[in-house]
Amino acid sequence: MTVAHDRYWREAAAFVASRDITEKLAVGPTEFRTLVTSILPYDQLPGIGTPDLLVVHKGQMDLIGAARLEELTRDLGPAFANEVFVIFVRNEQDNSVVKSDHFKAFRELLSAMVRLKAAAPVTQETRPTVYLGQNTALTKTIYGHKIYVDTRDYSLTPHLLLDGYWEQWITNVFRTLVRPGMNVIDIGANVGWYSLLAADLIGQSGRLVSFEANPDLSALTYRNLMVNGFLDRSTVVPSAVYSECTTLEFKIYNHYMGSSSIFATSDAAAQFHDSIRELSVNAVTLDSYFPAGTKIDFIKIDAEGAEPFILKGAERLLSENPDIQIMMEFAPSILAGAYGSIEKFHDDLKSYGFTIFRIEHDSSLAQVTLEELSATPHCDVVLKR
Repeated sequence: MTVAHDRYWREAAAFVASRDITEKLAVGPTEFRTLVTSILPYDQLPGIGTPDLLVVHKGQMDLIGAARLEELTRDLGPAFANEVFVIFVRNEQDNSVVKSDHFKAFRELLSAMVRLKAAAPVTQETRPTVYLGQNTALTKTIYGHKIYVDTRDYSLTPHLLLDGYWEQWITNVFRTLVRPGMNVIDIGANVGWYSLLAADLIGQSGRLVSFEANPDLSALTYRNLMVNGFLDRSTVVPSAVYSECTTLEFKIYNHYMGSSSIFATSDAAAQFHDSIRELSVNAVTLDSYFPAGTKIDFIKIDAEGAEPFILKGAERLLSENPDIQIMMEFAPSILAGAYGSIEKFHDDLKSYGFTIFRIEHDSSLAQVTLEELSATPHCDVVLKR
């Protein structure tokens, strides 16, 4: 989807247009110039002093910098805010904007940036790794989170131990979409990489519920949220999520733990020189777990083919939350084997009202058709209404 078709961008552009900035100095995201041609990009800020109007994209605040943002927000007044933008104008302030949740989210993000800048930077030299015994190691991510990992795992663990991050192009998108105060669900949490990011981003006013069917990994997710001080805003549920409340046979890869699922087979494991063990696990639906009327803003799903069934069990929750966004894996061959066909799942997504965007390797979002998805061996997508 282009910025011209995104309602949050259009709302912000309409506000800027109402201020007649032709003779004024205005700065905003580079992409904003497709809507308002007279606006300057962020990289012009160092040489121009304080602008008359500043469009702040909450996901691009690091392009301005914490110190510069603090300086500018002292000299300009907040006059507009929505879920994505805050707009500051010289000699203007809207008190209703100052009191809004959208502006409070901006303030929380800025405070987090200031705290992060004050902390020692996390580098390879300052990322210690300690083996604790019993197949467990402790390290630190590039975002400063302490994280326990299972050393038997071949999927996430090598990357987290040596690099300090996982799926950076997807992580970038996740960190842009999840904002302070949100209620977030993480399905297929593994050791909690995305749960840690979410818990940090949503702040104390947000809420996180993480589901993980592998009991060893759900225990590590809990441990990771605990050691980072996020238990005040998070819950870990050691269950699978499905289309009905039942008991399922969950197949756990002994080494490629991220591929574990209810649809895994010994033949598939053998292709990776791995083996599986089966475990009976409890499964819940999102509609059964969350009471009617629960506000949910964002769901991340990594369920190795169970995605269609998970959404079937969340139809009430999806209908009650029209602005909900979902980030999930989309692997046509796995989905076809688990659900019958990707065409059927695609029809489901359309019936829920979603538009599908593929996450590109530069962390941009590209709207895709069924044909384009079918031709992609594996990707991650974002669902928006």
